[in-house]
Amino acid sequence: MTWQPIKIVKNIKRNQEQYCLLCNIRKANASGSHFVSQCMLSHTIGKRNSYTAYSIDASETSADVSFGRENSPSTIITPNPHTEDYIFCQQCESYFSTLESEGCNFFNEKLRNKRFEQQFKVEDLGDGNNLKVSKIVDANIINLFVYSLIWRMCLQQRLNNYESPINPQFEQKLADTLIPYIDKTKHQIKHSSIELPYPFILLTDDSIDIESATYINPNVIETNPEMFFLGRYIVLMYHNFTDISTKELVVKPELINRNYQNGNANSPIKTLYINQTHWKEINYQFVAEYSKKYLFVVAQRIHAETGISLKNAAEFLQNRLELIKAQGTDALEGINNAYLEIIGNK
Repeated sequence: MTWQPIKIVKNIKRNQEQYCLLCNIRKANASGSHFVSQCMLSHTIGKRNSYTAYSIDASETSADVSFGRENSPSTIITPNPHTEDYIFCQQCESYFSTLESEGCNFFNEKLRNKRFEQQFKVEDLGDGNNLKVSKIVDANIINLFVYSLIWRMCLQQRLNNYESPINPQFEQKLADTLIPYIDKTKHQIKHSSIELPYPFILLTDDSIDIESATYINPNVIETNPEMFFLGRYIVLMYHNFTDISTKELVVKPELINRNYQNGNANSPIKTLYINQTHWKEINYQFVAEYSKKYLFVVAQRIHAETGISLKNAAEFLQNRLELIKAQGTDALEGINNAYLEIIGNK
């Protein structure tokens, strides 16, 4: 099976008579499919029944605040922005569940809970950075889990017609890597020889529970390595090791090291725990680039809804962004609050 990109038409809802967007063979009969595994969303948008997600859709020039499913007088019931019906078949859904069964436990429990410390070797890299290397883990499952997360994130960008720096060839290689193992059992996957086209580095905050804002999004601009934000983790995924640029990533060059990469068959999983200051710098840079790219579009919406001049609206948003940076608060939440404030909805 070779995956082929499917042309996506915005605002046209998919149905279960269409084909699965991974295997392209079976009908897409699964409902409530997650683009991002629920376990990776819990820190970013909260628990299953109580979450808040902030987003600005520049193509529609709108800001949305989505709340969870808990029933209360103040709750606005809106869908989880990372789920969709009829994008995958039941078999591919089961495949993702197989990967998630160990992937979620590894990322949410083993890497963050002190009671699993004996399962890792820790190397002090200086400056508050540490490399944690797993002693007991099935690398194939974790590697494919990461690939499935990144591929589904790219797919979501296409389905929503969001601007994305990820080229189709990159996305296709991710899918081509996933497809051969759709019908395999967990045991078969664990004992397969899996070659990954793109090695990757895992970054996370050095604290047990990250307090600063986290995001679910690819980076705004194309880089090598590509950067993907997955809640409490950041994935740096390489096209190659000959044309590496860290300037746009704000990642310290010493952290872009082949010795820290994942992707080799049967190699232990490595995770970089970086100091909190650097973690916040990387996340803020993403939001700053995003906001600069779309600030004028948001200002246009403010102008259309309030009559405020484009110049004044843009200055208001820019000043608010600088204030957010100085305060060290959640940039995306602040930008959304600024938008809602100026149009009188707060």
